[in-house]
Amino acid sequence: MLRSSGRILTSSAFAWSRVLPKPTQNTSILRRLSSDVTETASKVKEGFNFAQLFLYIPSAVCGCLCYWQWERRRWKMDLIKIKEQDLENSPTDIFEAEELFDHQKVKVEGILHHESTLFVGPRARSIPGKGTLSGYAMITPVYDPNRRGVVLVNRGWVPMAWQKDPAVIAPRNRPERVSVIGVIQPNENPNTMLFKNDPEKEQFQFIDRAAMCQCLGLPEDTPLVMAITDDPSATMTKPQNALDAARRPLMPLGPVTYPLPKHVNDLAMFTTMPQDHMNYAITWGSLFIILAFMARKATTEKASRFKMIGGYNVNEYKTSS
Repeated sequence: MLRSSGRILTSSAFAWSRVLPKPTQNTSILRRLSSDVTETASKVKEGFNFAQLFLYIPSAVCGCLCYWQWERRRWKMDLIKIKEQDLENSPTDIFEAEELFDHQKVKVEGILHHESTLFVGPRARSIPGKGTLSGYAMITPVYDPNRRGVVLVNRGWVPMAWQKDPAVIAPRNRPERVSVIGVIQPNENPNTMLFKNDPEKEQFQFIDRAAMCQCLGLPEDTPLVMAITDDPSATMTKPQNALDAARRPLMPLGPVTYPLPKHVNDLAMFTTMPQDHMNYAITWGSLFIILAFMARKATTEKASRFKMIGGYNVNEYKTSS
């Protein structure tokens, strides 16, 4: 029995040894897998460092500026489109309008109150045949004789002499009735370099409707209208090229009538036009790509194994010494 059982055990062990791999084979497989994992982890550890993320910060900043300029371009194009659509509409009587919004085309008919005229500036203006002159934006209240209300009207640009000589503003003693076509003018965003308004002294550097109403004793919700005209002598836009200049009517070199309202074509003009935002976006986008490529190259390439001291290889220096 012992022999037979020994034979059975021996045959069973031999049979299982044919099915299962040898212990040495399992050990070699585990060692191989362990070495692969360790090598991969070491490569990841050597190839990535959180400190290297700082190299991508300039590229990220340029990418954000590129996106911001692109959004500014789209916003300004929409704003220009809205202004052009509003100008195509017929003007609304401002004293009969139920609701007013910025850049809405309106019509104002009433009597000028010259004694309450305000000057905003000084502001430079290019005058055909006279060059660039300094002056002010003249704002005068217009009241309806039927007592329907009062409106502040930005009548346009005037020379500096108009502020010093009240007789120029109101040469006639009788009331002056006017009919003005214009648009609802919003407040201006003051530049940080400008001085602050002083309503008590009636000195204004930029247009602030609420402060002007407070200075003149008018209700705070009094609308402000900017007069517009289609007279070619009032345009301030510069021709983009020779063809554009040839298509425009000739500027009269004779006397200019003041106040000089804003031209309708200048309402859709900005200091920074959509094409300028496009150029800025292309510039920032190019810097984004270049800096990202440089950061990628700096973080992936291995440093040179040979250090140079005084222009000589370290290993060669040690061998020669």
